[in-house]
Amino acid sequence: MVLNKGQRKTLSSVRRLIKSKVWSEVKLGLSLIDSVGDPQLWSILGDGVSINEDGVIHLGKGEITKRVKAEHRDNVALYAAKHCGLLDQCSVLNFIRCTSISDLTPLEGLSTLTSLQFLYCSSLVDLGPLRCVENLTVLNLACCRAVQDIRPLSGLPHLETLNLEATSLSDLSPLATIKTLRSLVLSSTEPDFATL
Repeated sequence: MVLNKGQRKTLSSVRRLIKSKVWSEVKLGLSLIDSVGDPQLWSILGDGVSINEDGVIHLGKGEITKRVKAEHRDNVALYAAKHCGLLDQCSVLNFIRCTSISDLTPLEGLSTLTSLQFLYCSSLVDLGPLRCVENLTVLNLACCRAVQDIRPLSGLPHLETLNLEATSLSDLSPLATIKTLRSLVLSSTEPDFATL
């Protein structure tokens, strides 16, 4: 892929930023690509990222595995997948033991996504971006112990199945507004049922 001088300069800046140990600096690098609006740069960053038929994002050899610190690879791969169009037709996404996934911003507004699974994703805290995934029917947050606030889920109009097994949640009151909820798993969770 041949890059012009401006693209090479931007890519060089991005590469410096995405090497950081600090997520806010890595995210600044991703924002830089976004601000330039050049799909070629996302293509370079997303080289090696794929999603299999089970909805699992894979990282092959490429920019992310070469340059991004391990603790940020899951987040950067999700951003790259979004900007390379890999998420556009996904109905299922599975994040299993992605212990560094913490930024779900790329999932905002994905209209084709109906099933989302986060298993043992220990860095996942903010579910805010999920409030805009309107067609979500299945959400599995089993063993995501850092999740404390499920208020963003209250606006999901089609959510039918929710797994909160082995989480640290105590306040379940946001679930009271989800009229479509048919299955709720709370094994090894000690919620305050008075909040319902």
